[in-house]
Amino acid sequence: MKPQLITKTYTFWGYVGAMYFFVIVGVILAAINESLWPVLGLAVLLVIAYYALRIIRNKQFLGERQTKLLAYASANHFQHDPTRMPSVNDLGAVDDIENARNKRIQDTIKADDWTYCDFAYDLYNRTKYGEYKAATIYYGVMYTELSRELPNVFFDSVRARRRQFRFHFARSQRHSLEGDFDKHFVTYFPPNYTIDSMSFISPEVMWAMREASDYDIEIVGNRLYLYGPLYEPSEQLAEMSAKLANIKRHLLDNITTYRDERLPFEAGRRMVAPMGAALQRSRFWKIVSATILIIYIVFYVLNIIFDMFRQ
Repeated sequence: MKPQLITKTYTFWGYVGAMYFFVIVGVILAAINESLWPVLGLAVLLVIAYYALRIIRNKQFLGERQTKLLAYASANHFQHDPTRMPSVNDLGAVDDIENARNKRIQDTIKADDWTYCDFAYDLYNRTKYGEYKAATIYYGVMYTELSRELPNVFFDSVRARRRQFRFHFARSQRHSLEGDFDKHFVTYFPPNYTIDSMSFISPEVMWAMREASDYDIEIVGNRLYLYGPLYEPSEQLAEMSAKLANIKRHLLDNITTYRDERLPFEAGRRMVAPMGAALQRSRFWKIVSATILIIYIVFYVLNIIFDMFRQ
């Protein structure tokens, strides 16, 4: 049986907003053909029942999760903190998603070689009557410490969340890697750091990453991250830690010899220059916001002009 995966939960109004277009289309079709009204009514009831059961199921899963995480931590003698991680800024790219609000960390578990937490944030939609909370996004985040800092590289899983980070990083930083790796991940390297990144992203590292292709993977600073959905805690943490350890093991074979030549010799063996420490963010959302603002201003001005002509 396929495990229950939690990546996103909608509020009631979020579901209404998601179905709004289909309801309008249904009403138009029913207005054209009155015999479709019973079919439309039945379809609406079935959709409401489906999403009501889904909301109940997700709420039950999330309500039981903390107890299960605590039980798993206790059974394996891991440290457990229900509310705290060193810093929310330690979470890499998931902490910098556009339009994320009310970010929160829950249920931190720390083992000898990795740290895990549940991370969530809210998404809001806006109407002319105001805004409303539409959904909550969930990530299971696990990271491990590396022996040195490395350039910030990101591997956006093709399978996970339909490439949620495709508008997060500048497209110019995308790179195609050998074999069929591109079928599993879209890869981002900092500008002018392709050769550097390929010196430690060896074929062995890529193979280990392929085996973790259900997760987004990031290297930032001296940490290696996996970002994934929430599911049965005992299965999730065991799987994530095993895949994280496998990637790290192959990385450590390569990074001991890496040096950032943009820095003095000793510093380059430990650190990365600022230009390689962080990937460039995409301008997509800024362009979208500017376009919406311009369209709003144009319609506002046109409305004023039409009102003047009516008088």
